[in-house]
Amino acid sequence: MSPDHHNLLLNASQVVSGAGQRFQEHALQLASLSPTGAAQLAADAEYLANVMAALSVTPPAGLVTLQLFAGQAVEGFREAAAGAVAEGSADAKVVKALARMKGVDMAAPDQSIAAPAAPSQPPQ
Repeated sequence: MSPDHHNLLLNASQVVSGAGQRFQEHALQLASLSPTGAAQLAADAEYLANVMAALSVTPPAGLVTLQLFAGQAVEGFREAAAGAVAEGSADAKVVKALARMKGVDMAAPDQSIAAPAAPSQPPQ
């Protein structure tokens, strides 16, 4: 490989790595996400991660977290995201921002998995 070709690849890697970081930074500034917006954000993060992979650049953990969790439905988000953060497979800062955007309280139990209380009935 010629030195010019090597420098071109190095520069492209730096540019795409910077683009991934900037995308993540701007995404985290969103005030809220509709389900459609969340799905689009996940698709955009996936596309950028694929471009990075094609250039042999490892996507930042935050970008991967956006890809995996942005499009996830509100129901079950808290439990899945909290589990991934606990395992170390998700970026906690990104999960917290996504929860804020989706209106999910990460401190509260996930209501989507709680079984409704059975009404008490008097004996007959």
